[in-house]
Amino acid sequence: MADVLDMENFFSISGNDTYGSSTYAGLQPNVFYRWANGVYAGIESEWQIDYKTGKVAIPMDFRVGYIWSGKLKYNAYIEPEVMAYRSDGYPRNSSNFGVRLGFRWYLPM
Repeated sequence: MADVLDMENFFSISGNDTYGSSTYAGLQPNVFYRWANGVYAGIESEWQIDYKTGKVAIPMDFRVGYIWSGKLKYNAYIEPEVMAYRSDGYPRNSSNFGVRLGFRWYLPM
């Protein structure tokens, strides 16, 4: 079992009125369990809070994947996501449901 909590803060510094300003944080809880055969399951949703308005978006996801090795190490997964809560008028993350299909390969060190 692995659990990690990532937090990122995003701030605009351009001062360009065309694009608007942005100040929000992304909080990403990661909880996974991996079995010996390379199959794993867990959550990795990114919750967001806008510092200016106090509005939030809290999506929930569930990932199932498989990790295997050949010449390199590979990771393939499917991750459905549903919006658990979003403040009215929150400008980012406007979808209510989505499915991510992912494939990653890791280069040797």
